[in-house]
Amino acid sequence: MKLKARGFTLIELLVVIAIIALLVAILLPALGQARRAARNTAEMAALSQLTLASVAYANEGREMVVPAGPAWSWVHPGTTPPKYVLRPTDPYPARPLFMEGSVSKTWVHHLRTWSNLPLNGFVIDSNTYQNFYDRPKAGSENNGWAQYGDDSSQSAFGYHPSFGMNGVYVGGSYSHGAFQAGHFQGGTWGNTNNRPPGEFYVKKLGDIRYTSKLIMFGSSRGGDVRGTGFWSYGETAPNTGVIRPGYWIITPPKAHPNRRGATSAGEQPSGSQPWITSNRFNAQLSPGSWGNIDARASGKANVSMADGHVETLGLDDLRDMTRWSNYATDANWNWRAR
Repeated sequence: MKLKARGFTLIELLVVIAIIALLVAILLPALGQARRAARNTAEMAALSQLTLASVAYANEGREMVVPAGPAWSWVHPGTTPPKYVLRPTDPYPARPLFMEGSVSKTWVHHLRTWSNLPLNGFVIDSNTYQNFYDRPKAGSENNGWAQYGDDSSQSAFGYHPSFGMNGVYVGGSYSHGAFQAGHFQGGTWGNTNNRPPGEFYVKKLGDIRYTSKLIMFGSSRGGDVRGTGFWSYGETAPNTGVIRPGYWIITPPKAHPNRRGATSAGEQPSGSQPWITSNRFNAQLSPGSWGNIDARASGKANVSMADGHVETLGLDDLRDMTRWSNYATDANWNWRAR
């Protein structure tokens, strides 16, 4: 007997297609979740490594924290900086070059020079890394020193590490009142005759009261430095241009010291942009909405503490000022110029 071959009916084919579509619909979110979890794990590992490098930097430098935003004189030829500040070097040397000018005004190239961490340890997003790497690398050389434009690869890596430093209150930022004549001391600006003891930012690891709580670094974002010019860039918030997943400083929820270059006795700094009230992260809003924090971990942000451990916190948790300032007395504490 001859058996007649039987094919699938149209209904059977449609049923099979429907089952496959259902399985894909079930599996895709799980796969997406797994990819996000893997990216977040890699980010937390990079953040931990970066923080441990900064702790090691301090341990070898009389406990001095790497300055978040060094003063001009510390990175300019012909001056004598304190011993704990290093001369940053060009990451693409045809021959050894020190970096001066605006590109050296963030903590990034200082810590990179000391630690020898590769640039992809500072910028972990592969697409962003490649974009920065492809930018011009030649500087304007003078007796072993070089300056670089805001369109350079050196500037991109210097201003846009994946993690910003809590530089207002840890390490100190010249853009936010540190290292200047008179300083902010005890909340007073430029008072050269009667300075209260103590500065508003932490300079030494040993001065930190709660190392397991004080933020050192956190996931960040900011407008691309290219095309901005340098001196006024980032005074308030890097809210314009192409927003990159990384910026050198994260700023606290409350108003804080924010003035570049003012040295006159009695001159008061402006308070920079405080956070908006919403605790629901929206990447379409400007970086300054949440102090350049990037809550890219499903609406939360990865932050590291001064003892080196890493946490993933929501924006509501990050509003606690005792996480930002060593001198905050409660969660709603606010810096004030007196």
